[in-house]
Amino acid sequence: MRIRGLFLLCISVLGFIALAGAVNFAANEWKRWQDARDAQGLLQVFANLAYLSERFSVERGDVNQALLAEGPRPQAAIDTAQKNRGRTDEAMTAAQAYLKDLDAADQELIAPGVARIAAMLRDTRTLAESEIAKPKADRNPETTARYVSTATDLLQNIARVSAVVELRAATEDISIGRLASLARLSLTIRDIGGRRSTLITTYAGSKVAFTPAQVEQFLLLDGQVSAVWSILLHTARELDATAGITPAVQEANAKFMGDGAKLTRELFETRTV
Repeated sequence: MRIRGLFLLCISVLGFIALAGAVNFAANEWKRWQDARDAQGLLQVFANLAYLSERFSVERGDVNQALLAEGPRPQAAIDTAQKNRGRTDEAMTAAQAYLKDLDAADQELIAPGVARIAAMLRDTRTLAESEIAKPKADRNPETTARYVSTATDLLQNIARVSAVVELRAATEDISIGRLASLARLSLTIRDIGGRRSTLITTYAGSKVAFTPAQVEQFLLLDGQVSAVWSILLHTARELDATAGITPAVQEANAKFMGDGAKLTRELFETRTV
């Protein structure tokens, strides 16, 4: 549980960067200009997609834990999972609601992607529920593996739609572009880090060593996290004067790139000896 808790904490602090970048301008500077209402609406969609990505990442962790459990889930775990699922639903509903406030051209551009996300969310949950209800001995390993893949696809699709919203909003002002870019980078790191954590936690309680292919996959994901983090730091330096950005980056650096990375590598080393 300590391992899962630390991983979730690391995921959350990355979300703070994304939300600081996505919401800050929408809540402050852009309100000064009446002609920026379209960009403000776009960033509301962007911010709620950021919430959605963060909250589904936590929901995915609940499901992964349930799929690996030997027996039925304790009621406390079920209650927590339901609460986290409700938060995911809130973010999905908010993104859809703000989408309706955009002008027709922006809706035409973004709505299909948001609809696809909603459909993938339903399908991914259905896939998981069919397996969680079974005893572990009766679960289909292929279906469990497919859940991991479809959940990853969902997060990547959220990132793709977010990138479209980001580019559309960035046409209004370069500052919008920087803030949205920072948020997107943090979401990218969280997605890669989540896949790295899933790889580790799947084998954390076993004595099975990683295969050469799994070692290669871990090192690839670990390297991608470091590379994107370097880009994020460069982008964040251009936003030092923006409220909330620097503290969020510092906290993520300490917890995600510090404590979380250390634990991840320690667990990785136990599976490669």
